[in-house]
Formats: sequence, structure tokens, C-alpha cells
Amino acid sequence: MPPEEHWRAALEGTHAVLKQSRVSPLAVIGIGFSSQGQTFIPINSAGRPLYNAFVWVDNRAQGNANDWEVSWRSCERFHQISGYLQIPAVLAVFKVAWLARHAPDAHRAWRYLLLPDYLIYRLTGKTGTDYYITARMSGLFDLETGDWEPHLLGWAGVTREQLPVVLSRGFIAGKLLPVVFEKGHRSP
Repeated sequence: MPPEEHWRAALEGTHAVLKQSRVSPLAVIGIGFSSQGQTFIPINSAGRPLYNAFVWVDNRAQGNANDWEVSWRSCERFHQISGYLQIPAVLAVFKVAWLARHAPDAHRAWRYLLLPDYLIYRLTGKTGTDYYITARMSGLFDLETGDWEPHLLGWAGVTREQLPVVLSRGFIAGKLLPVVFEKGHRSP
């Protein structure tokens, strides 16, 4: 799915809520949302998507998950690190590794942003993710250390710098960009 469709839906929903509630955009002091956490988008340094959004139910990385389970680590160790009892192919870690083989230009992304992170970026121009849900859902996060897990990053072929900063619950990701509420806004 083109990332612009997610962005357009978020804007349309925001505009509809503001219109129905008769609240001025200037009165907005915070936005919270929920989305498909496993859906992710690789972007370049200009904020442009390098590939369609990988939706959470996409199973094209099943081979990567199978290979990883057999050759790299056990389910028990992965459970210790990530909290997952199984090694599901829908996790971003396996899809990012899939990009390395099938779409190397997209794999060299400036940032890999899960859908909530992408919307945060489009709203604020900042890259950040939350510790409690989104980062943990990626399959790249270590629950023991509370940070991106170096071995999993290496296996997926990405660096810590390609991922958003992990923010604690309630932390302000950034201020809304002035152009967010302008009609027709399209770029970060």
C-alpha cells in the first residue's frame, strides 16, 4: 500500500474531527493515536518512502523467519529478548531482512519507521517510537535492555541509526508542523 494513502487517511480523519468538534487547530495541544504497529515504511533522508508500506499481515518474509529459526537462535532466546513465544514472519525484523535481498535500494533507508512512527514523522518532522508498544512489536527490540538489540539489527542488516529514537510513554515526540493543517499538505 502506498504510504501516502496512510498519510491522507490520517489527515482526513484529523480534519474531520476538528471540523465536527469545532476546535481550532491552534487549540490542539496533543495527539494520540493507534494504528497497525507492524506495518512499516522505509524512507530516505528527505522523508520520501522508498517502498510501499509493508503491512503487518504480509507473509513474504516467511522464508527468512524459517531460516532464522533453524540457523541463528532458538525460540527460547528470541522469547527472552522480544517477548514473542514464536518466531512470526510478520515481524519487521524479517521483512527488513527480506528487503536486503529483494529491494536493496529500499534496504539502505535513512529510517525504517513503523506506521505510528511514520505518522509522527509526517506530523512533526521528528523520528521517534514508543517503548511500550511499537518498538517492542518490531522484533528488533530487547525487553531486557530497553533498546534495539544489536544482534537482531545485524541479522536484519540495519543500524541503530536507521531506526527511530525510543521514547518513554507520554514523552512529546515533537511539535506539529505548521503545514499539517493546511489543505493539500503532502510532505514532511
